[in-house]
Amino acid sequence: MIVWTRWGILALPFVGIGAIFGFCIAALIYPDVPFGGPYTGTQAQIPLGCGFILSAVLMWVVVKLTVGKIIDKPTPVWVQRELATPIVDQWGRTQKYTWVQPIDEQTGQPMVQQPVSTLFFIPLPFLPYVQGIGGVVLLVIGAFGHMS
Repeated sequence: MIVWTRWGILALPFVGIGAIFGFCIAALIYPDVPFGGPYTGTQAQIPLGCGFILSAVLMWVVVKLTVGKIIDKPTPVWVQRELATPIVDQWGRTQKYTWVQPIDEQTGQPMVQQPVSTLFFIPLPFLPYVQGIGGVVLLVIGAFGHMS
């Protein structure tokens, strides 16, 4: 089961992009093997590691350009405040409350809520680093696998 909130699901295509990058790199390194395999031993780990690292860099750029600007923009907070005297509106309804935006006492600025997109409870801005670490792990495993 995949667990995500808001726009966190957008990180999943970058895993596929990393695999495609890796297979393209493998096709350049091992021209005698058909595209996509079959690879023997650790032949695919180093190219896939490189692909995941390249894809993590691409995801980092996308996250930096979108989070806070297009995705997960701060939204204003609104609270109900009781009126000192009830107001009767034009339709004859009595209103006892009004909606106001609270002000932060320390900064004097209106309060905002900062939404967070996650994938498997990891915030979206951290996911490029997780994928990059996965690529480095594949590179290390592949490098030590070729040495033995």
